[in-house]
Amino acid sequence: MDKKDEIGVNESSGAEKVEKIAANTPNMNGYTNPSDGQNSYLGVPFMMNVIGKERELTTAEKERLAAEKRARDAATVRALKERRKARELRAKKERLAAEKERLAAERRVNLALKKQEKADEKRARKAERKVENEERRSGNQPPKRPNNGGWIAAVVALGTVVLSLGAVVTVGAVDMKETKQGVTNACRGNLYELTSLIENVDSDLDRVRVSASPAQQSRILTDLLVQARLAESVLEKLPIDAESDEHVTTFINRTAFTCERLLSKLRDGKSLNEEDEKTLESLYQVNHKVRGIMGELVAELSDQDLTEYFKGKGEDKLTDAIKNIENATLEENRLSQGGSSDIRTGASPKDRKEEKIASSEAEKRCWEYFSDYEIDKVEFLGETVSKRIQAYNFRLTDTDGIELFAQISENKGELISFDYYKYCTAQNFDLDNAKMIAENFLTKLGMENMEAVKVNQTGATASFTFAYTMDGVVYYPDSVEVKVCEERGVVIGYNGAKYLRRHRERTTVSPKLSVNEASEKLHEKLQIEDTRVALIEVKGREKIAYEFVCTHRDQTYFVYLDGNTGDEIAIINSRDMIR
Repeated sequence: MDKKDEIGVNESSGAEKVEKIAANTPNMNGYTNPSDGQNSYLGVPFMMNVIGKERELTTAEKERLAAEKRARDAATVRALKERRKARELRAKKERLAAEKERLAAERRVNLALKKQEKADEKRARKAERKVENEERRSGNQPPKRPNNGGWIAAVVALGTVVLSLGAVVTVGAVDMKETKQGVTNACRGNLYELTSLIENVDSDLDRVRVSASPAQQSRILTDLLVQARLAESVLEKLPIDAESDEHVTTFINRTAFTCERLLSKLRDGKSLNEEDEKTLESLYQVNHKVRGIMGELVAELSDQDLTEYFKGKGEDKLTDAIKNIENATLEENRLSQGGSSDIRTGASPKDRKEEKIASSEAEKRCWEYFSDYEIDKVEFLGETVSKRIQAYNFRLTDTDGIELFAQISENKGELISFDYYKYCTAQNFDLDNAKMIAENFLTKLGMENMEAVKVNQTGATASFTFAYTMDGVVYYPDSVEVKVCEERGVVIGYNGAKYLRRHRERTTVSPKLSVNEASEKLHEKLQIEDTRVALIEVKGREKIAYEFVCTHRDQTYFVYLDGNTGDEIAIINSRDMIR
């Protein structure tokens, strides 16, 4: 064959050549796709570099991959923040909705109470008119109409607290379905809020226990103190029985007290020692358990669970959670109270497990307590039940038709409070005689060693505050209020709820500082006139203090200094204080 014959003739078009070249050219992924099934010269090395990773990534490629990773991480963080924000927003909306529903239910109850009051007044007026007409027909004068203003005011005052989670006062016809739903929503909202605060306390305790910076410790402890006080306030709104509430509140008080003590230490330029760190660690471990229990509770709690709890059978999720929280805090409270000289609140002076007396027995006590008031009639008005008070309510009417509202303890039949709605205009008794009348009244109630510490005189009425004293120490938490009418020389008002709740067999207390050491903490302008040891209440906790009576520019002041640290607690301009 000729060489000319050996040379192939190009019979293909230009388009076919382009197609073949494209088929053997690497694509975007580094692969070739030759039409004859073989790799092209350009395609094989490129593919091996990409797939076999025979070369290292360039700096630009590394930066690109790092930027992509940062973008993915940032997107993940944003998504987590958005989900958390949405979750918090939902919880806030639920709390607001619960509060709104509670207020709406409270308004409905108040309206129902007012409606019932108007109906009662209308029936009473109708009955009186009927009696008056009968008297006129018989030729007799109509009876004197009693003044109901005081009683109406008392009922309205009770109506404003009828929906407190711990209190139930039954007056008139109320839409119980709506009321129960309002209480349920309010309880759920308070649980959400308490859980959030416990989480904040947990976070602060977690951080402060590993912090080595006094400035940072101070900032964290300050926030921790605020969160603990808020948690204590919300806890008061929950319908928890008194014994469980006592243990949990004591733990929260201990947390707040620890914050105050450590902050005072840091302000003095001192550092937290090993014992302080152990205390913070112990508080953290307990609070972390409480946080877990609360978190599980709010995640699973339903309206039906709350309904079962309010029935009081003790077989529901909320009761179980409260018991678990109580057990978690109980051991910490026991350890903290053992071997510590600090005085704490929480221990109840009264046995709350006592069997309550019958309302008929409480009515007999009313006749005894007011035997000198010429009482003509005693009417039972129902009960007031809350964490702080369990009482029978009575309306008493004297022979002049003047009313008196009284509360009698369901446990021991003690007189908790009363108001006598009789005006006083003339001042026939001076302040000393009024004080003696108040003291005799307290003695009749069995209260001994009570000293008048404050008086306020308005018109012909003198209002006294008495506090328990022992061995020269005045116990301000164990105080009562007595109001005396200076026209007739009788007690017309009394409130002993605080005394009955707080008073117990007291032991002798003594401050760590001497009186001279404490007096050096006073302002140099103050002239000391008198001093004594006092037990006072500061933010729900009892403290030993020195009470200094001082003068400055013709003014008298009561200055209270912490008996253990000398820190200034309070100053009162005492124009109306009695010594």
